[in-house]
Amino acid sequence: MTLRVSESKENALVARVLKQSAQRPDSVAIVDRFGSLTYGELGKAIHEGAANLDRAEQNAIAITSAGHRGAVITMLAALAAGVTFVPVHERESASRAKRVVEEASNAIERMQRRPAFVLATSGSTGQPKLVPVNEANLLPFVDWSTTYFNVTAGTVVGNVSPLSFDLSTFDIYAVLGVGGRLVFPPAGLLNARTLLNSFNHEGVTHIYGVPTAWRLLQAATTKWGGIPTLTTAMSAGESLTVGLMNLLHAAFPAATFYNLYGPVEANVVAAHRVSETDGIIPIGKPVAGASLALYDEALNSVIPLNCSGQGELLISGPSLLSAYLGPSPETPSVTIGEDRWYRSGDWVSRDSDGVYTFQYRLGRQRKRKGYLVEPAEVETAAQRVLGCRTRAFFRPVASSAEPVLILGVASNSKISSHQIAELKRALPPFLWPDEVYNGMNLVFNRNGKPDWPASESSVARDPARDYFRGVI
Repeated sequence: MTLRVSESKENALVARVLKQSAQRPDSVAIVDRFGSLTYGELGKAIHEGAANLDRAEQNAIAITSAGHRGAVITMLAALAAGVTFVPVHERESASRAKRVVEEASNAIERMQRRPAFVLATSGSTGQPKLVPVNEANLLPFVDWSTTYFNVTAGTVVGNVSPLSFDLSTFDIYAVLGVGGRLVFPPAGLLNARTLLNSFNHEGVTHIYGVPTAWRLLQAATTKWGGIPTLTTAMSAGESLTVGLMNLLHAAFPAATFYNLYGPVEANVVAAHRVSETDGIIPIGKPVAGASLALYDEALNSVIPLNCSGQGELLISGPSLLSAYLGPSPETPSVTIGEDRWYRSGDWVSRDSDGVYTFQYRLGRQRKRKGYLVEPAEVETAAQRVLGCRTRAFFRPVASSAEPVLILGVASNSKISSHQIAELKRALPPFLWPDEVYNGMNLVFNRNGKPDWPASESSVARDPARDYFRGVI
């Protein structure tokens, strides 16, 4: 059976891959622990998989996001057959995976138009929400990233993100859509030496990962060397610190680094080419197709684009989702005039050149010493002064007691009393932490992003031996 898929906004992603399979059948598309898969073999597998899925009567299918060809083939086959898929992390619990797929399936049954696939948010700020993605939502990012990062048939991308994570959309659709090569490390990120050997053997040119993955790669290079062919390094998913950036510049001197920003609900909406390491690294300027604004909630208006300032970041554009699926809460949005904006929940600044910088996540305020304190303001100052990852939070106390403000410093970053004094000078007195802990044990979720509630509770249960009390 030959599957005919013509490129349109509904199926452009898989149509581009199938076009490559016809034009370059002998070129390698995917390298994984099973060996190499050519574009011709990939196209045949997509055809066969789509034919089988076409006969399946179900609203959505789950695809385990194991790092190899099988998951990619099934995703592309589902797109070709018009079957919605839900990528599920291979280490995800069966009960949660079942709940996510059932919620998606029930919601899709009531929709006039099926989404291409459904992603679950990381849940680092609460319960995971289901984000429906249509190809029309994803195409702006794919087209922009292909041009911006010079993705061609000669591009070799090394995968370091789970296929259930939105970062992997670049690895699959941008790279395979132009005839590039996708390399899965044989043992994932668990075996750094094998990963480096694999990436060096294949001549990896592009890597897109969260800072946690970049830390693992950087640490591995100190033992087994770098990746000389790496030219383009992209980071997203959490804040990129100056301290880590300095280490990465030393580990991968030939690479150009980019800091990307965007929630799952809108994919990447801002990008910054990192060229300096002083202060906080910006998230940059809007990417093609995205519109950003700073929200003044008191006035229910946006700060004019030609003005610098600070506010909650608002997002609009074709990549933005219309609504969550299932019992998830309504999409946080605001209408100003005739425009609908997504409320990111991130407090962001904009300078006179139109460059945006993430400051902190809204919503953790507590009244302390007569002031409404936002712990993220402490984190912002700590990142600027200390250059490392920190977490500020309130230790649980009786409701009548004064909240105890804690600043935890990541276990791989040790700070001195001199740095604490410098941080004190950078903060107003009501923001001075009561305690600063060296060696905070950071807990990460399956997408490599910090699980902050678990990290905070680890300090509350077992305070680090090495900490400063009373210094602040």
